[in-house]
Amino acid sequence: MCPPYSLTSEIIYPIKMKNFRLDEVRSKTCHEILIQHHSFNDDYLAGLPVNSLLFLLEKFGGTVPADGDSTISIFDMYKIMAAKAIVRLNRETLKHEQGNLIINIDLSGIQRFIYNIVSRGALKNLRSRSFFIELLCSHAVNRVINSFNLHQVNVLINGGGNIKILSSKPSNHKELLDNIDRDMNLWLSEEFNGRLNLVLTSLEASDSNINGDISKLLNKISAESFIKKNRKFDSLIQRGELPFVDNKEDADYKRRECEICGKDFTFQAGQKEAEHEESLRCAFCDKLVRLGTIIPKTKYIYISKKDINRSSQIKVEDTFYFLSDKKRSDLQCAWVIFEDRKDFHDDLAVSENILFARNYIVKNEMLLKNVREQIEEKEKEFKARLKKSEDSQEKQWLRDEIESLSDEHPAMLEHLANSAEGANLIGALRMDADNIGKILYKGFYGNTTLEKVSSFSRNLNYFFKLYLESTFKPERIRQRENKRLIHVIYAGGDDLFALGTWNDIAELSLCIGEAFGKYTCQNIDLGLSAGFTIHKPKFPVSKMADLSLAALNHSKENRDPCWFCRKEWIRCPIFRNGECLRKDSVTPFFTEYKAALKYRLDKEFILKYSSEPSRLKLSFRRKRFIKKLQRVEDEVEKFIVKPFKIFTANNVPQRRSGFMHNVLNMLEVWYSDGLIYLPKIAWLLQKQREELQRIIEEDTKESMYDLYDQHLHLATPRMLSALHIPLSWAILLMKEGGKRDESGTDGR
Repeated sequence: MCPPYSLTSEIIYPIKMKNFRLDEVRSKTCHEILIQHHSFNDDYLAGLPVNSLLFLLEKFGGTVPADGDSTISIFDMYKIMAAKAIVRLNRETLKHEQGNLIINIDLSGIQRFIYNIVSRGALKNLRSRSFFIELLCSHAVNRVINSFNLHQVNVLINGGGNIKILSSKPSNHKELLDNIDRDMNLWLSEEFNGRLNLVLTSLEASDSNINGDISKLLNKISAESFIKKNRKFDSLIQRGELPFVDNKEDADYKRRECEICGKDFTFQAGQKEAEHEESLRCAFCDKLVRLGTIIPKTKYIYISKKDINRSSQIKVEDTFYFLSDKKRSDLQCAWVIFEDRKDFHDDLAVSENILFARNYIVKNEMLLKNVREQIEEKEKEFKARLKKSEDSQEKQWLRDEIESLSDEHPAMLEHLANSAEGANLIGALRMDADNIGKILYKGFYGNTTLEKVSSFSRNLNYFFKLYLESTFKPERIRQRENKRLIHVIYAGGDDLFALGTWNDIAELSLCIGEAFGKYTCQNIDLGLSAGFTIHKPKFPVSKMADLSLAALNHSKENRDPCWFCRKEWIRCPIFRNGECLRKDSVTPFFTEYKAALKYRLDKEFILKYSSEPSRLKLSFRRKRFIKKLQRVEDEVEKFIVKPFKIFTANNVPQRRSGFMHNVLNMLEVWYSDGLIYLPKIAWLLQKQREELQRIIEEDTKESMYDLYDQHLHLATPRMLSALHIPLSWAILLMKEGGKRDESGTDGR
């Protein structure tokens, strides 16, 4: 049961049956309606614009069931009723044809566009690119809504670059869609050298089709979109309009390669060079870098056909989007960024819609005290150089550097690494929800209706775009008070990319997955797979993204044979070729060396059709079915969390890192050659027996010696195959003097 809470950025999990939490949430929600919204009396509601009413319905009705079986909320029910009413109104007033359209928009190339950057300003550019993708998708939605006379309620799905819209059917609908397709793809091809491509398809459907099970419609339009996606820019090629080469050969133009995205571009003589160096940024990348400090502060996005303010705007096709933190009456506001404040709904005027686009970032003021002191010293040095400098390009570079060191500026990776606990390293995390497409198209219990699809998409977006920050509380693994030092680079649809201190990334890779399980009522068909890597701060961010993606792919390949958990298992949407497609896995501390070693071991030793792991285990499932025992096992808890807690319990002295290094070296021999000398482990334990026996672990009440003996000396082959993960984690925490407290001093 989902409590009837008011929509905020704080996640509230579903609960079982009735308990005190249900009454508490209900009471708090009713009090908010009474105090802030005048008990929803008629006079109050009559004075609100339509978009404010829609927001209030979503805010308070998104978790209130519309029927007895609680499958949909009153918000989704009324939203779909409104969407169908707009379709009928268009038939009556605009003489649209009978029937409906399901319009599908796929923005292809998002991953390549966001992560294909090579410069030192990558972090700021990454976040700007992620924001731009959100803006571009919203722009595409507006193009369709304006062309077909629709409203935001007609948008069924909008996340991760995939959009589905319920529309009426004007007689010239093919021409309207072709024009949007042509205009946007022509602009995208010229601006981004073909890295981004808009795939626009539509499917006609009768009223009876959309009022019943729409799973076949969704499958059909998805298949058509897939075919068109593999024929990139086909419509432009057929028209002969695709610009394969740049025809600018004028003497006033020079060809250069962008220092950030690597795109070939032309620039006019005299165009400003970047950072007083010989290389240049293309105009778009330079714009994104400049917007990097503006985007985190943005509250309103205004729309105009005229150039408003070059330093704070992005142009898409012939439309300017102006970003601001202030309310302006002289401009048309297209979107308001959602914020947790009591008067937020007052900002929603007639033409404004909500955009969930505020990702979590770490500002310099949030870093540890000793790191902030280093930043202040650097800032003083740059200011002194700025006073003496006479070169205009050097002055601009120094101003940019000084700005990047201000308290409100997003922290650079170097400073994040220096704020890490233990080793001064950066973690890169990629996460992706499993089998969402399969569940969306044929995984609902009962019929797949418009209401269920809308609700599923909405709640998935909430988790990644709204609730994510409230899951940054991994105290279950280790008790900590400091804030999580994490930059969320991209969170949309069903996936996530984040950079931060390696220790925070390591903990969150486990805790976000656990939160997703609670959020989805521990539904075994819904999972969240993850992979993370650790790097030095100067390692290219694009390579961090690539390696963490490789780690995620390992998690995605971590599958079991079919569990036969359903009677009609052959029709199960997540059954394929004898395998269960459930993953819900995490691949921590991934390296290419370990992946190559595991590939060799699997090839040489794993038995055919066996689900048993080889000597080296890289990926861990939260729910693995153990056939011999006929039960489900949590590998993350058993092989990572539990031994890690033991190795780091009771403020383990730093000198024990040598012991752990010795054990890890022995494991390396076991992994590569299949040989392990257990008497040596017993000897190493014996050397510290007296000290370990004096330390009692709080949860189990056992001595640390007995616990170490169980997890090292008496470990089974399955435990040994995974032991490198908790050992590596503990060793990294002990580096560089161990834990750093907020005062900047070191100690453990």
